[in-house]
Amino acid sequence: IYQCDWSSDVCSSDLEFSNRTVTNLFSFNGDFTDTRGHGTALASLIIGNTCGLTDAHLKSVKIFDNNQSTTISDLVSAMDAIITDYLTNGSGPSVINMSWGIAQNDYIDAKIIEVNSYGLRVVTSAGNNGDVISNVTPAGLDCVFTIGAYNQNLEPCDFSNYTGTDMLYNTPGLVNHKSEDHTSELQSH
Repeated sequence: IYQCDWSSDVCSSDLEFSNRTVTNLFSFNGDFTDTRGHGTALASLIIGNTCGLTDAHLKSVKIFDNNQSTTISDLVSAMDAIITDYLTNGSGPSVINMSWGIAQNDYIDAKIIEVNSYGLRVVTSAGNNGDVISNVTPAGLDCVFTIGAYNQNLEPCDFSNYTGTDMLYNTPGLVNHKSEDHTSELQSH
């Protein structure tokens, strides 16, 4: 699994990640420190001993830092590093977690489609701005698995980004009420 996000400070001495395999694959600025905690939190959900979903090999790909801006070329370089690693070392299905979003960008969308063409599957968050997903990269792409936020009653959160009414839904009848761009109730994804 490739964790393409804020890097995760996963060390073998941390009980949450003991007996787990983590490789620092790529950092856009040469530093793998997680300056926000987001990458580490997601790594614990993916491979952590307490609540991790798998014990797969995690490869950390850092593309964000609190102290430095990320450019389009940084995102492309990160995806190129993943493609190269997958083609060199890949054996079987691989997943890329991209729990981030930017304004819809045709160039990055095309790069993610290229990544997908190699057999890598992208999982992404819908986003937390109450926006239409088609306005967000990578969430707006049909070739990625986009996951929205739900509350404890499994109802879509009003801050979660959402799809329009022309999409297939796993939550029929449930709506997202918080959109600055639309006044009507739209189903959440």
